[in-house]
Amino acid sequence: MSTQQPSPRPSYGRTPRPSRRRYALKVALAVVAAVAAIGTATGLFFGFLWAVNPMGDEWICSDGEAPAGQDGFYNHCFDDDATLPKGYEWDPFGNRPMPGNCDKDGWIRIERPMPGHRGETEEDCVREGTELPAEWYVVDDD
Repeated sequence: MSTQQPSPRPSYGRTPRPSRRRYALKVALAVVAAVAAIGTATGLFFGFLWAVNPMGDEWICSDGEAPAGQDGFYNHCFDDDATLPKGYEWDPFGNRPMPGNCDKDGWIRIERPMPGHRGETEEDCVREGTELPAEWYVVDDD
């Protein structure tokens, strides 16, 4: 007579669950990894922008133009040899780099208090040696 081994019981697909501590550790590590990846990608993106400086050569007006306007707001560009419309005057600082790009050789950053805006200042950029109106002063970038 042969001895029969009892057949194994069916498991019905149940596998032991990992402990809650192990599960929480996996979730925490996944969150930390995701935050680190996002932070690294953001840092690399801004590092790339800083290195390439896509706005580093932005000027108030295009080459061959100069800013002019009315009442101290010089927000229009005209050809250098153009006749200005009535009431317009040339910007005393001429064409210049945008205030954020004032680190070019021969240029300095200046600012003045904004009238009616307590504690706020307006920045601009001028050639070194330019005589500044009374309210403007040189900004120390150190």
